[in-house]
Amino acid sequence: MNKKVVLSVLSTAVVASMATAAFAKPATGLYIGGSVDKYYSITQFLNNEDQVIDEINNTGFPNVLYVDDQGNAATIGQVVNADDLNDVLKKATLEDFQGNTYAKADGTTYDPSKDSDLTGAPAGDLKVESVSAINASQIEVKFGAEVDKESAEDLANYTVSAAGVDKVAAKLVDSKTVVLTLDPTDVVTAGLNQSTVEVSVADVKSAADDSKAIESFTGKVSFLDLTVPQAVSAKLIGPGKVAVTFNEPVSATSGFLIDGGQYSVTVDTASVDYAAKTVVLNTGTLSQGEHTITVNPDGDKSVKDGAGLFVAKTDVKFTVADDVTAPVLVSATASGQNAVVLTFDEPISGLDAGDVYHTANTEAYRNTAVEEVAGSAKKQWKVTFGNPLPTGTVTINVAKEAIQDNFNNKNASVLSTTVSVVSDSVKPTVTEVKVVNASQVTLAYSEAVVGADLKANYKVTDKDGKTVTGYGISYDAATKKATITFSPALKEGAAYTIAVTGIKDTAVVPNEIDAYTTNITVADKTAPSVAGDGLYDKDTNKIVIFFSEAMNGADLLDKSKYTLATSSVQVELPSTATLAVGPNNSSVNITLPSVVKDANGTDITDAINKVIVGQVRDQAGNKTATVFSEVALDSDAGEIGVVADSAVTVDTKTVQFAVNKPLKTVVASDFKLDSTAVEFAKYENKTLKDGTYGSIVTLQVALPFATDATPAVNTVANPTSVSIYGDKFAGSTTIATSADGVAPAIADKNGDKKLDGKDLAFTFNATGDITDVTVTFSEALKQSTVSVDDFEVPGYTVADLAVNSNEVKLKLSPVVETGTSFKVNFVGNVSDAEDNAYKTAKEITVLAADYAVTSALYVVNNSTNETLDAALQNPTLALDLTTYKHLNTDQRADLGADFLDDAPYTTVDEVQDALDALVPVQALKEINWAAENGDWSGAKVSMFTAAGITGVTDANYNAVKAALENSPNKGQEEKAEVQAIVDEVNGVPAP
Repeated sequence: MNKKVVLSVLSTAVVASMATAAFAKPATGLYIGGSVDKYYSITQFLNNEDQVIDEINNTGFPNVLYVDDQGNAATIGQVVNADDLNDVLKKATLEDFQGNTYAKADGTTYDPSKDSDLTGAPAGDLKVESVSAINASQIEVKFGAEVDKESAEDLANYTVSAAGVDKVAAKLVDSKTVVLTLDPTDVVTAGLNQSTVEVSVADVKSAADDSKAIESFTGKVSFLDLTVPQAVSAKLIGPGKVAVTFNEPVSATSGFLIDGGQYSVTVDTASVDYAAKTVVLNTGTLSQGEHTITVNPDGDKSVKDGAGLFVAKTDVKFTVADDVTAPVLVSATASGQNAVVLTFDEPISGLDAGDVYHTANTEAYRNTAVEEVAGSAKKQWKVTFGNPLPTGTVTINVAKEAIQDNFNNKNASVLSTTVSVVSDSVKPTVTEVKVVNASQVTLAYSEAVVGADLKANYKVTDKDGKTVTGYGISYDAATKKATITFSPALKEGAAYTIAVTGIKDTAVVPNEIDAYTTNITVADKTAPSVAGDGLYDKDTNKIVIFFSEAMNGADLLDKSKYTLATSSVQVELPSTATLAVGPNNSSVNITLPSVVKDANGTDITDAINKVIVGQVRDQAGNKTATVFSEVALDSDAGEIGVVADSAVTVDTKTVQFAVNKPLKTVVASDFKLDSTAVEFAKYENKTLKDGTYGSIVTLQVALPFATDATPAVNTVANPTSVSIYGDKFAGSTTIATSADGVAPAIADKNGDKKLDGKDLAFTFNATGDITDVTVTFSEALKQSTVSVDDFEVPGYTVADLAVNSNEVKLKLSPVVETGTSFKVNFVGNVSDAEDNAYKTAKEITVLAADYAVTSALYVVNNSTNETLDAALQNPTLALDLTTYKHLNTDQRADLGADFLDDAPYTTVDEVQDALDALVPVQALKEINWAAENGDWSGAKVSMFTAAGITGVTDANYNAVKAALENSPNKGQEEKAEVQAIVDEVNGVPAP
């Protein structure tokens, strides 16, 4: 940097200090830190300009502090970038002097730490105090309070308005200062030096309270780097690897010699670390002892900084010696509850998934991923665990021989250190809401969140409290910003409210955002327009002119803005005409006198066919785009058109859509929703969201359609609805297809117009206890919007759920014992595929009677031969078991096999019918077996009754037995044959 530049930078600062002679503490002047550590008064500076300029060049702007005569201080870097010096001069604090002691010209020293007039830095506000250039490739960001390391080093929180320039690292160099490093190669290509860019900072959190973040900041940074970069040192970092360190980031592909060229050397471009300001060289095997690296030797100048300035030819010495010391684990820092950052005393490699563990060296406690921390020169590594770390003090271990340094020295034993882990109990917050334009609003969150892209978690309403539905939401995890895109766009100049709920962070136990509401106003930047067609009612002498939006009332009432015209003449609006502002300031009503004459005295009242409107303003002050606009008063009637994509279902009986013409009448019988006649219709003339003056039409049918219905709006053959211009709808046409704007609802499955246990479905275990409850909705749900938190079953836990289209199955713990009444409550919000959210809390009472029969049938259907008898005798089923009870236990078991073959049974009647059919068959089987085997112990008189055979009594029982045993077809008799034998015993003649 030359003398003129420094003098130019300091000129505005020193003028005010020239009159100060007393040595106040801290004294007025320049405090040069770095490796210089000298104080110069203003006079001493002017008397030693060349020396001071050289020292400033050597130490750099950020290390030179200027103090004015009021004890205010700023670095020279801040002075360079300030539009107004007063913006950067702040009361000097001990921290400003960076721990330096300064030599004075009189041979004494000034130690700021012993200056009673200086205090420590004030706590300050959580904000960006300043941004300034350190050199062409590095920017210093100063915060007013201590900031959180993780968010401060997140590159996504910084934006530099320099196209094609990559950010490579952000390092928190002290609790309030971040150095942002840019790729010097990109900086040279972009020509950033001696230019000004905008630097934006957002979402950096407080170190004291990570629920708080800085306000978004944008400031200007001017780059003026005329300082030649310097090679500072060199060090052997591995076999055949030497790292050369510079005082600022440099780029290089060559430009190095070792020992005058005795050894070959190449630049390891993959290992260049701009943030660490190092270039790594591949040297091959070097002899032990001292060696010299020449940077930018004659004929090979390649090493340069972001300003394009080459390093001067420089010799840097280093020593080669055997390194047999293994790397050491210095510390660990928690990064949330799933990751830690490990710091080693030297660069390491080899660290991999599974190499780091806590508690025990088993899979559950091992790390699953490893990532080098940018700008750490391989000394810091972020390790992520698959399962959360326990809270409290945790010992972190690196497995034996898992890592090695560049000299292949491995850790011979397990390396351990402790880390303090705390659970995340901080709720996410909205840190910024920005209206980008009428179609886009962004919301920034304080941390990574889930659910920010779900429409169900947002509600947008206009000034009248009406819900805005036409929007979609996207979420960028890198920037932690949600973008709401409105289609159609919001109305410019209008106020809206955005409410946010349900969004959670990514903590082990997710924290849910507190309900958040903000009000926004969409800036009106669009020029208004005058509708090309107006109205002229010659019977009342009234003219109506329409505008695209609410207009300035004074302009609308200014008679000089209007000129009447016929096909041949123009006349000023008569002074006797009266003007009135129409609804919403979007129209003007002009009442003409009964006779309007031109300059020749000719009555032109009936011939007026046009109004010329001068330039008028909307309520935001935007003027119409043209100096005058022509409004036709005799336009031919045309066709009413529906605004594209405006039709939407409002509820299960109602569709609403916009048309491009204001209406005079709307007739319900002109329309059908699909094939259903419309019972009710209304309209509201208003300025539409696209700026057109038109109308909102509402149609309603008598019977409800499904919540996911998208009914077509059809017209009849000859519609009679008409616009104020005389336009009509096209006949026999589908003029619109509705979008689904209705949220799902819990279904009234049995149609009794109430929600109770009869509308739910249940899953039972073998004893009839309820294990799962299924809630059915009116349409398919978006699965990502449904969680166990949406439901409560008092006295039970919703342990899990499964979503299948419109059904949500809740698994309960413990089971609901059969015969128990309970409640199922819906307490959350769920959405359909169109993001229509259902948020209505519902309490559904389930009575034991609601599922008793279903439970009993389930037990019957899932019985075994051994358990069926008890299941059938469940009094809930109320079965007629009169004949069934004639069977003994073994016989009932035999019948059960046939009965269960036909399961499942869905009604009690089906069970009864099956028993009524099977009992006679089983009884006949027992009678035949007894006849064949002569054992009647299981076939008493009642068995004949069960088989449907009449006439067997105790008196003739033995005779019947004997007859059956002597029958030629014994053991194989059909029912009719047995009945015939009994009749014969009783002397009943054969038919």
